[in-house]
Amino acid sequence: IYVQLPDEYNSDVKYPVAYILDGEMFLPTVHNFQGYYGSGFTPPMILVGISNDNNRMRDLTTSKITEMNGMPFENENGEAANFSTFIETELIPYIEKNYPVTNFRTLIGHSYGGLFTLYSIVHHPQLYSNYVAIDPSMDWDNQRLIEEAKGIVSTTNYKGKSLFMSLGGTIHMQKPEMTLDEMKEDTTDFTIFGRSNIAFSEVLNQ
Repeated sequence: IYVQLPDEYNSDVKYPVAYILDGEMFLPTVHNFQGYYGSGFTPPMILVGISNDNNRMRDLTTSKITEMNGMPFENENGEAANFSTFIETELIPYIEKNYPVTNFRTLIGHSYGGLFTLYSIVHHPQLYSNYVAIDPSMDWDNQRLIEEAKGIVSTTNYKGKSLFMSLGGTIHMQKPEMTLDEMKEDTTDFTIFGRSNIAFSEVLNQ
């Protein structure tokens, strides 16, 4: 892990915590963001970057698959539940023991990290107050997490929780001029990534 203290750090003050997946890459980005927007827009926070460099697919994907695109798939995957247990039972207690923090936590993830972030709000909403999912890979395992969410979110109390999802870049891999409405009507694999994100947001809106 990588820990970045606020520029105005005071050990007598308790701070919110942002847990940042792929921390070896994205903790500096969040720290730079804090430098621009930390005065009034976001509170001073302790930033905890979690390295996913070695076992990224294993730890961040939310269900096991054995084939992809019709081909056998042998990479380790589908251990998000174990990784979440590590964060809840080892990492968060470690941070709370060694740093002056509150229980106001934010989880930030991109791509597979975004998938893990949305897995967390579906299956572990008590762990964080805020969830930031950037380009989440909701097409994983034939959109299985979306199907799981349909049976869970309607009966879950999300009072006091915040979710931000973003879908950036091209929504069709070969037709950059395609609109969102056109993407929703498309049925090809070229738009499955974007359509999966829209489908998940519609489940939450309902």
